[in-house]
Amino acid sequence: MSGPFVLCYDGSDLAKHAIEVSIGLLGRGHKAKLLYVYKPMERSLGVAQALTGGRIDAPVSGETDANELIERGVAFAREVGFDAEPVLVKADRSIAEIITATAEEVDAPAIVMGQRGRSGLKSALLGSVSRDVVNAYHRPVIIV
Repeated sequence: MSGPFVLCYDGSDLAKHAIEVSIGLLGRGHKAKLLYVYKPMERSLGVAQALTGGRIDAPVSGETDANELIERGVAFAREVGFDAEPVLVKADRSIAEIITATAEEVDAPAIVMGQRGRSGLKSALLGSVSRDVVNAYHRPVIIV
């Protein structure tokens, strides 16, 4: 596990908070890949949406907006103390699968992510990316 940490980012205050809190746990200066997963608009319309059966659970975004969002995230991660680089992924499967595959690819010592705050029945019915990552990943996951 010599690679960078994977910081999951979606532009939310919860994601920023997770990144900020993790610096307190991990310390400043660590290499990190700031990961933003999005579904391009063309994959969210008509036939493409029907073929995926709604399995792609990423937010719909245009490429320009996605690039702007990830650059803001990288700037924030650097500001709080990570040596961060962007990883922008067009979703072709579930977010949890992409997060765990990215972490494996870069040999991450841990994944850092915020929790959406779903609990109980909502989580059971709607699913939870953080729960799915924890269940699928064999290395530490820091959920704030």
